[in-house]
Parts: sequence; C-alpha cells; structure tokens
Amino acid sequence: IDLDLFKPGDYKLRKNSILFPARLLKDKGLYDFVEAANILKPDYPEWEFIIAGSSNSDNPTSLTKDELKLLEQNKNIKLLGFVDDMIAIYKNTKIICLPSYREGMPRSIQEAMACGCAIITTDVPGCNEVIIDNYCGFLSNSKDPTDLSNKIHKKYNKF
Repeated sequence: IDLDLFKPGDYKLRKNSILFPARLLKDKGLYDFVEAANILKPDYPEWEFIIAGSSNSDNPTSLTKDELKLLEQNKNIKLLGFVDDMIAIYKNTKIICLPSYREGMPRSIQEAMACGCAIITTDVPGCNEVIIDNYCGFLSNSKDPTDLSNKIHKKYNKF
C-alpha cells in the first residue's frame, strides 16, 4: 500500500456511511452486508450503506443479471458500481465493512485502514490476520448478518 496516496483525511468531515468495497460476489459476503443494511437502516436513516464494486461474470459466485436488478431496487443501499478512485471514497467514509467468507490478504481493508477508516470484517482467515477484534476493528461471525449488524451498531454508537 502506498502510504503517500492512502492516508487519513479529516475524520470529522466524513459522511455517515458504511462501505462494502468489493466485487459483487456472494462469497465476499455481499448478501450479508445487504441484510445488515436492511436490519439497521430503519434505526439509522441518516446513514448510507454503499456498495462499490462491479460484477464478475466469470466467477461462479457472481450475481446474475436478475440478482443485480433486485440489488439495484433495494432502497436501503446505494450501488456505485466500479469505482476508479477508491482513495476518495475511503477518505469520505467512516466504516468499511467486508463480511467475506474467505480472503487472502484483503487489500481493500489495508487501503481503508491506511485512510483511517473503521473496519468491520469477518473472523475468517485473511481478514482475521489483518484485524485484531476490538482493537483495530471488529470481527463478525461469517455468514451471520445479525452478528454483522450488531457489530455495525456497536461501532456506530462509538461515534
């Protein structure tokens, strides 16, 4: 990670937003993020739940066209699609949420941390090697949108 590019901005000026920064794959925990947004949005209407990523039709866990249409219709989330300038997104976002089912070394989490974002991810290899639970982020149970929403709620209440 180039720390001359990925560096914190003014945290107080950031939007009240929670960002899912990944390809639109089921294995990235996309539906867990959407379900957590559906759970939390009624209690936090001022917060934006944002998805920044594109579909990857070559991947077997990619969304189908019909699934993507349904996702676009969900009023609780904002779908950005592919984003060229993730640095600007990170510097304007308070919480990064990557509820992945498995990872190598998640670059999006590293970049977001370098930009000073709060991190919520899953307790799976890769993610739990980058985040120490309750120290530099929160670890959620994998494939558990309720636990994920509880972690987001916990982090939100720290602001």
